[in-house]
Amino acid sequence: MRTLYDFLIDEIFIGFLKQSPTLMKEITGFKGKLQIIDHQLVFTLPALFELTCQLFEKDHSSAPSRSRSDYLQFRKQLYSNPTNTLLQKQGGIVEIETSEMNHDDSIYKLICISRNNGASNL
Repeated sequence: MRTLYDFLIDEIFIGFLKQSPTLMKEITGFKGKLQIIDHQLVFTLPALFELTCQLFEKDHSSAPSRSRSDYLQFRKQLYSNPTNTLLQKQGGIVEIETSEMNHDDSIYKLICISRNNGASNL
């Protein structure tokens, strides 16, 4: 699961901050609760997991498991690693947009720090 987390940080989050044309096209075509709104990547964690798995599979020619337990491990990686510390070094931060009792329904956003100096949530 660490490899998938590293892929998320390097290829998706940092790729988004750098406005990678290939990634932007993938995000635009993604069918799920993940989209670009006002230059921010807005997502639920299940949608982020699905996009990460799809792009990882394309990049590595191997399909990561998409079971519920794998999703929960992925979510745990987000919270147990210094996600925002890593992103801040690249000019971004993940914040909670809308908090819900069921974490799967909460909405997060990846923003460029220069646009908003908000607090860390991940």
